[in-house]
Amino acid sequence: PVRGLSVAANGTLCYTYDGEIYTQTDGGKPNKVNINLFHDDGDAISIMNYTRGATSGAVSPDGKQVAFILNGDVYVTDVDNKTTRQLTDTPERERTVTFRPDGKAVAYDSERDGVWGIYECEIKDDKEKSFAYCTQTVERRLTDGKTTSFQPSYSPDGKQIAYLENRTTIKVMNVKNGNAH
Repeated sequence: PVRGLSVAANGTLCYTYDGEIYTQTDGGKPNKVNINLFHDDGDAISIMNYTRGATSGAVSPDGKQVAFILNGDVYVTDVDNKTTRQLTDTPERERTVTFRPDGKAVAYDSERDGVWGIYECEIKDDKEKSFAYCTQTVERRLTDGKTTSFQPSYSPDGKQIAYLENRTTIKVMNVKNGNAH
C-alpha cells in the first residue's frame, strides 16, 4: 500500500510504495526517486553541502570556529580551512549552542528522554585546539535530566554556565562540580 503520503507547496505528492519512494504531480504518472547511499567505514570523509537550515550559530572567542545546529545536531566549522565536524548524531534535537571562552567546549540544550537538558561537548586532549581537527570529544550532561533546562550561556571565565530552568528560573551552575543556584 501507499504509505507516508506528503504534499509539497506546489502540489507534488511524495509517498512510499512497495519499499520505494515516488513523487507524482496532479494527474501525472508516478516517478520513482533514485537514492544513492554511500557506506562510511569511519575513515572515509563525507562531503555534504547545505545552503540553508542551520539554526543557533555561535562564533568561538578567537573567531576561528563557528558552531551551529543543522538538522537537530551540533556541528563546528573551522573558518580558515572550511572543515566541519559533526559533534552530535542523536535522534533527539539539539539547539542553542554556545562556546566556552577557551573555545575547547560547546554547550547546548538537547531533548533527551523527553526532557530538555544542558549538555557540554569538550575536546578530550588539552593539546588540541580545534574541534574540526581534534581526535576525540567527550560529551556530558550538565543538568539532572529530570527538569527542563535550556539556553546555556558560559560565564566569561568558563567556570559557570547560566541557563533557564522550567521556563521561569535562571540558574547558574558550577561546571566543575555541578552545583547550581
